[in-house]
Amino acid sequence: MKNHICTFVGHSRFIPDSMFGVLVKTVEDFACSTDLPIFLVGGMGEFDEMSAKAVRTVKRKFPEKSIRLCLVSPYMKNSLNKDKGMLEKTI
Repeated sequence: MKNHICTFVGHSRFIPDSMFGVLVKTVEDFACSTDLPIFLVGGMGEFDEMSAKAVRTVKRKFPEKSIRLCLVSPYMKNSLNKDKGMLEKTI
């Protein structure tokens, strides 16, 4: 099996709520077209939050798939030290 990676890149306030369904469909299509889908999210703004929410939605819909959601942070922030549970959260 081979990992396939999807990276979300966007402006912090770029995506309107009306686009959430489109984002979920895109994540679903990618996740279902590969054996080991990995999604990378930056965790810095509304776009990253919505992207992570879309991946979690698809993970719940397809629990049998090995869908991984990974936080990518270019630097350590104090908030990561305060909320270590967030890093361990899978759904």
